Amino acid sequence: MKSLVTSTVALSVLGATFLLVQGCSGSGKSSGFAAQSTDGTDPVDGGPSSGNTGFGSSDAAVDVVSDPLKGCATNTQPVTRLPVYLLFLADRSGSMSGTKWSSVQGAMKSVYQSIATAADTNEGVGLILFPADTSETGPYPGTKDVFVNYVDNAQLASLNARISASTTGSTPTWEAMNGAYGELQNLVVAAPLPKDGKKVLVLMTDGQPNDSAKDYVGLVKSMDDLNDSIQTYVVGIGDVSGGYDVDPKWLGPLSVAGGTARPSCDPGETTNVAKMCHYQIEPGSKSVAQLTTDFVNAFNHIRASAAACELSLATDTANADPTKINVVIDDGNGKTTLVKQDANNGWTYDDPKHPTKVILHGQACQDAVDNITGQVEVVLGCKTQTN
Repeated sequence: MKSLVTSTVALSVLGATFLLVQGCSGSGKSSGFAAQSTDGTDPVDGGPSSGNTGFGSSDAAVDVVSDPLKGCATNTQPVTRLPVYLLFLADRSGSMSGTKWSSVQGAMKSVYQSIATAADTNEGVGLILFPADTSETGPYPGTKDVFVNYVDNAQLASLNARISASTTGSTPTWEAMNGAYGELQNLVVAAPLPKDGKKVLVLMTDGQPNDSAKDYVGLVKSMDDLNDSIQTYVVGIGDVSGGYDVDPKWLGPLSVAGGTARPSCDPGETTNVAKMCHYQIEPGSKSVAQLTTDFVNAFNHIRASAAACELSLATDTANADPTKINVVIDDGNGKTTLVKQDANNGWTYDDPKHPTKVILHGQACQDAVDNITGQVEVVLGCKTQTN
């Protein structure tokens, strides 16, 4: 049996740590913990209950498995979050001029700087503006747009230069989205980014597209259904009280089709921002500084959502018994929650027969994103708890 060593992978967006805790069997050596039962369940009660488990701080792996998942001999191995390639598609049409665009520019520069400072080789970023410089119909990406890459000093300078462009023209959303998806489909990243990562489009717009009759939902869903699924996040800009420039009923279904709808949301919601499936920014009478903060929070939440809910299993972990894996979320404040295996508000494997990833869904995903001081632990060796 391997020695007990805590190996962590930091997630700069969340400030969280991901740990994998593996149970060993078939060893004649004592682990220092209670003996594991033959079927992998808790020898006392057959397994833990859901909700706040009450066991201590999970800073040490021993606390994770001693109560309530006691009976599972443990050591630790790293679990890594899936690399993420973010392509921002920003509407810079004439209606974005003034406070809106100044706020977007400030927010994007702030986010780019934080990514560059973190020097995270698991996060690539690119930027496309629409309408394009030469013609509203494209091509997209244009010659001044920035392809997805690791954010070193050169990439940072390119991103900042591109977002500094002025507003102009109308809203050729269809052409821009098709061009952006084409880039992501054909994306080949350069080192130090890993070759295989999660592809994400972040659409930001304040107005109705030039051709709203196009099948945008079908387009977005077709990208999410690809073998190398492209998820789409949507950020709308408009005030509830003043009337929207862009219809929330148009944006909400795009988030659903793109696989990024927030838990318990309503894609048809038009008045309550908290219930919308997409991210809605309300300018109102806010200052540039206030609105910039709103955008930064939205963009960082998207980055966290894209990165926090898919955890890659190490090779030897993926070969472990898939019926003896449990997922735990610790909020960093003493509350530890066992997440049951559930496709709606729990977790699943990418492939139940040959798992390589653990994927969080619904509220479980939201909890992992919101608990920025917490951590997610994948605990092996005890019978999987299911709903």
